[in-house]
Amino acid sequence: MGKKIKNNRPVLSSTSTKTEQTVTQIKASSFIGPLPHPSALKEYDSVLPGLAGRIVFMAEAEAKHRHGMDNEMARMNLSSKENLLNGVLGKSSDCA
Repeated sequence: MGKKIKNNRPVLSSTSTKTEQTVTQIKASSFIGPLPHPSALKEYDSVLPGLAGRIVFMAEAEAKHRHGMDNEMARMNLSSKENLLNGVLGKSSDCA
């Protein structure tokens, strides 16, 4: 702040600058699982009543199918190992 004299009277002047600041806040969240977050399920249901139940049913059916496939692959793997072992040991399931 400096003093200037005008008409024999001191006048205060200011060379202030206006500073603007912008603050941006970003919020992120994640949810990992076979189903959407419960709040998202609630929103789906508000858009189309019953949709949340359909999504849960679909996830349950997919899990059941996946478990069945895993079990079948385990059985096939065990059977392949038994066949290999029988071949190495000279045993045959056909000659019983």
